[in-house]
Amino acid sequence: MSIKIKMDGFDDLQKFFKNLEKKAKDASGKVSFPELFNPDFMTAFTKFKSIDEFFEKSPFDIKSKEDFRNLNESELDNYVKENTRFSSWKEMMNEAGKRYMAKKLGL
Repeated sequence: MSIKIKMDGFDDLQKFFKNLEKKAKDASGKVSFPELFNPDFMTAFTKFKSIDEFFEKSPFDIKSKEDFRNLNESELDNYVKENTRFSSWKEMMNEAGKRYMAKKLGL
């Protein structure tokens, strides 16, 4: 008795993974805050329409990347807790990153 296995789907599966790999490479790298924290994300998870509005209405005076890097993490986390569905800036960034990648990968 011989067993025959039909392997028609492997070519499609291989194409799918190659396409997914290309999309992942295209999506990796630097992403702007407005792209990462897009309006759909912001309206779903925060009290704001954009990441710009989120920071404009914050108690922080951010005029440069350096100002942002020097923010007190605890104060930023408190602001996030009060104005979003997240408990910290890191949690908010992680969720935005997951959603950004899923969208870029077409998942």
